[in-house]
Amino acid sequence: MKDKKQIMLDELAKEPGVVIAMAYMYAKTFVRYGVDITKAWETTTQQKEILEEAYNKGYADAMKAVYPEEEEE
Repeated sequence: MKDKKQIMLDELAKEPGVVIAMAYMYAKTFVRYGVDITKAWETTTQQKEILEEAYNKGYADAMKAVYPEEEEE
């Protein structure tokens, strides 16, 4: 019997590549940064703050990947 993960992967394999890419992007953003990018925000200020926080976390992650030997101060 297939496990749940394999069943989901099999179903995703039936979708066009763009659907898989978008699902992956939404899921990774939510898991990594806690930001639901599909949610409508109430104000532009709220939107700016959430996107800026996600950007900063992404930038920090990229810097750690590029310069893993340097420790945070």
